[in-house]
Amino acid sequence: MAIFLYGLLILKSTSQYAIYRALSQPVKLVKIDAALLRDIEHKKEKLQVLAHLFLFLERNNRELIVTGVERPEQLHFLKNPDVRYAQGYYFISSRNEQENGG
Repeated sequence: MAIFLYGLLILKSTSQYAIYRALSQPVKLVKIDAALLRDIEHKKEKLQVLAHLFLFLERNNRELIVTGVERPEQLHFLKNPDVRYAQGYYFISSRNEQENGG
């Protein structure tokens, strides 16, 4: 499933057909839902779909926002393709630890 708003595409599925169809829309910003990132390190198929998505977006000068970053492993996965925008509980908990001296 994909939601298309003016200039923004929100992907909520790893279905290759759904992603292909959604990416045919004229958008500059693509946001992937937290469900797509969940268990990424254990699901090889999901990992491959997202890796191809990252490559496609990079080659077509589109930006990506990833939601649902909860663990360091997920952040490490996102740094490899150089995802510039991410949000999630991981950043809040890391910030709280720094503020509390942890």
